[in-house]
Amino acid sequence: MAGMVTERLIAIKRRVEMLTAGATPLVQTEFRNFLSWAEQNLGERQLQLVQFSDLTAAVAAITAAPFPRLFAIYAKKQNTATAAYLSVYDDPANAGTATSKRVQLPLLEALKEASQFYPDGLPLTTGMTLISATTANGNTPSTSGDGPNGFALIG
Repeated sequence: MAGMVTERLIAIKRRVEMLTAGATPLVQTEFRNFLSWAEQNLGERQLQLVQFSDLTAAVAAITAAPFPRLFAIYAKKQNTATAAYLSVYDDPANAGTATSKRVQLPLLEALKEASQFYPDGLPLTTGMTLISATTANGNTPSTSGDGPNGFALIG
């Protein structure tokens, strides 16, 4: 994916409701509240939903300007006991270095969820790459079946 393809918040809200239908009530409430807040406070700002499934090797989600802000990210671990660390890098091509890592969600237990919110948006100045790694400090990708499913909201 090169640049961003955004949608109005009402469309994003519907998609998030579908994607979190099987999530815990807490996650559903968090996203419902965040998107309600966004409608009231972000004005006409449009967002893009970047969905991922069985994330393993680095996936460059945004590689061209305009570069986004990360507003929210959600991940659910698959039914394995192998640890997975979902990381977001401010890098257009790869998982970069520790200095380009902006967010990390540890997923250490089977079927557990994690989410993170940035009401003002976390700036990504060169692009966005997602990876699920086997350790917190490494870039060795999770193996297929161990990587999480989820999505990020950027805009």
